[in-house]
Amino acid sequence: MIRVLIVCAGNRVETAEDFKVRRPFIYEQMQSLRPMGVDFEVFMVRGKGAIGYLSNTLRYWRILRSFKPDLVHAHYGFSGLFACLQWKVPVVVTFHGSDVNERQNRPISFVASRLASKSIFVNKSMPELLHICSPTVIPCGVDSDMFYPIDRQEARKALGLISDARYALFASAFSKPIKNAELAFESVSLLDEPVEVIELADKTRAEVNLLLNAVDLLLLTSKSEGSPQIVKEAMLCNCPVVSVNVGDVLEVLNGVERCFVTKAQPTNISEAMKLITKSPARALGREKALKYSLSNVATLVSEVYKEILAR
Repeated sequence: MIRVLIVCAGNRVETAEDFKVRRPFIYEQMQSLRPMGVDFEVFMVRGKGAIGYLSNTLRYWRILRSFKPDLVHAHYGFSGLFACLQWKVPVVVTFHGSDVNERQNRPISFVASRLASKSIFVNKSMPELLHICSPTVIPCGVDSDMFYPIDRQEARKALGLISDARYALFASAFSKPIKNAELAFESVSLLDEPVEVIELADKTRAEVNLLLNAVDLLLLTSKSEGSPQIVKEAMLCNCPVVSVNVGDVLEVLNGVERCFVTKAQPTNISEAMKLITKSPARALGREKALKYSLSNVATLVSEVYKEILAR
């Protein structure tokens, strides 16, 4: 049994259910590793900024003494640097996107990557920004049992949506500047027919599955991404996708019919959307998305753990 302490930001996470909803990619990765002989505890970092993070130090040292992990696995650069504030337990850091892509966060992630025993990146372009040679790239896995195709009209009925209307699911909350909702709305305004844009915010996993099956397409217009989970989840549901070229989207969607990666320009995005909305056909992305299943990704992560412990 390998004992792993998970370290991640814990603001607005008060209960175990909050953790599942607000950090689903971490929670699902943890659960998928348990059958492989990995036991976990979770340490939530409370507060923001350097002072906020440092205020957790004593609590962090206490759980290291009580849980006695074989290694620490931190998610995001800030948590990674914090996790390295001890020298007895090796640290793995997974960098997810904004911690490397956003210039103001990069120095923190640069230092964390040098102090950690191993760095994991969710796409191939991120290590270059931190000048990492021979990087380990492992995208977060997706739950192929939770996300699966459903008849569109059945999904719309369950959600109370109009059977013959056009819907696009925006890939996040409208209020997040990095997700660039303004570009999405400008693109939709150029369409020849009305398309309602649905915000993806405060939804359960089951509701997201229904939405991906009910809408005509997923629309992603972010300014930057790591390896967006929602794109892989859409593929599992055979939902068409229109996305700007961010993160690993181009690689993930390569060869999937009725999925388009386009320039971050309203005219280009709207033209791609028109190609989808003129036909009710679905995409056929599920088979390719199974490459990113939780079990496949868990195998790769467990190999990283074993490599570190074997040193």
